[in-house]
Amino acid sequence: MKPFFFQYHSKLELFRPFSTDHLITMAIILVLCILLFVFRKKLKEKGKRKLFRFTLAFIILAANVWYHLWLVSENAWSAKKALPLQLSDLAAFLAVVMLLTKSYRIFQFMYFAGLGSAIQVIVTPDLYHFSFPHFLYFQSFVSHGGVVLACLFMIVAFNYRPTIRSMWVTILIINIYAVCVFFY
Repeated sequence: MKPFFFQYHSKLELFRPFSTDHLITMAIILVLCILLFVFRKKLKEKGKRKLFRFTLAFIILAANVWYHLWLVSENAWSAKKALPLQLSDLAAFLAVVMLLTKSYRIFQFMYFAGLGSAIQVIVTPDLYHFSFPHFLYFQSFVSHGGVVLACLFMIVAFNYRPTIRSMWVTILIINIYAVCVFFY
């Protein structure tokens, strides 16, 4: 029998938004975001910037790979459930690519779509019985918190800024993506 930390059919209580566990988790993510700005001068140093970029990309990627391996181990993986069709799942993948390539174009999309979807998931996650301390609780907050940190890191370390044009391009891309997902 697997420990409750990994059980697919979790017997933990339902996740309660704004519970003590949830508020502490959001506070940790907020503190990490603030620390990015506090240590912005250090993060602009080339060696530290590269280390932070690759470490954050690895953490986000590992959290998402671990999620898929967990689904496979529980015989719960399916294309409908596991493909990154939700915007926040796509944002996690794009955050890794953005960090590895330092892509300004991806940043412009991520600033609006990635930040918006990740913050939405952090504030109102859809975790059902996967409450603290279940693996999926940690995976969700690490992945989505990582997306927020990745976007803010690109602002702090590379001085990337969104444009009005990138907002409209993002809206167009999201609508095209929504149509594709709808017909899937």
